[in-house]
Amino acid sequence: MKAFQYDAIVIGGSTSGLSATLAIARALSSVVCIDTGKPCNRYAKESHNFLTHDNESPLSIKRTAREQIEKYPTASFIDDEVVSIIKQDDEETFTVQTKMGTDVLNAKNIIIATGMNDNIESSNIKNLAQFWGNSIFTCGYCHGFEYAGKKAGLYVNNEMFLKLMVPIVYNWNKNLTVFGSKTAIDHINEDDELKKRGIKTVSHSPIAEIVGDETQIKSVILLNGDKIDLDVLYYVPNSVINMKNLVTKLGVELDGMGFIKVDKQSQMTNISGVYAAGDCTTMMRSLAIATHTGQLAGASLTHKLFIQNWASS
Repeated sequence: MKAFQYDAIVIGGSTSGLSATLAIARALSSVVCIDTGKPCNRYAKESHNFLTHDNESPLSIKRTAREQIEKYPTASFIDDEVVSIIKQDDEETFTVQTKMGTDVLNAKNIIIATGMNDNIESSNIKNLAQFWGNSIFTCGYCHGFEYAGKKAGLYVNNEMFLKLMVPIVYNWNKNLTVFGSKTAIDHINEDDELKKRGIKTVSHSPIAEIVGDETQIKSVILLNGDKIDLDVLYYVPNSVINMKNLVTKLGVELDGMGFIKVDKQSQMTNISGVYAAGDCTTMMRSLAIATHTGQLAGASLTHKLFIQNWASS
């Protein structure tokens, strides 16, 4: 067993993690990025709202970014899953262990960029994974333009999210059917606001199955057997941050929605030496935001290193 010391360990090798790794490597600081290879956007064939990469697949962007970062001599990668994060007795060193590795990884700083688990495979909707990220989405900002004017569905049982999402989806899709519990739909349908706009509602039976061709949805089948034709479905799953148990065991605070609480100017958490970036810190999930928060976390971390090195020189 070997022990390795880094200036920083980045946990998560997708957009925010890569952005943080790049910032640290360019600051001449040593960094290892640990990547499970399972970003939440791996289902999508295209991504949007990211300058110079419109229509490009998220995995292609990730692959190119990693190839570029690997050229920096102080950056390295480990393809594995983190199973342990321990803050040592000196209160300054973090020790990280991976599932397959036997080496001990030490650093005085870590960045949590693990993203979200949308629990698609474990949903109660048959075939959801087949269409996820291609004709079933969480929000219109990423893919709404391509499906503007089409027959759309919105399936959310959370009252707060449903109230938030209806006006957003309606911007692109006036031919809209809202699926959800009667309680959730009634909560947003005061004074028949939905009916006034021609929005249809379905609350008598949940969606049980998705039907379509390859990755394009054609219809949904309700639990009672009813079939409703759709071109696109917006669905908000029960997402949780990846590595939640390890994060909370470390003492990192979460907000009321389950995201990691960070200082927006530095991406620092409540634990000294622990930063967080990307989807695990905000409900606004996009490549552009993940890139920004990752770069901010990497820059903030290295700025602290610069100050410490200056003081000790």
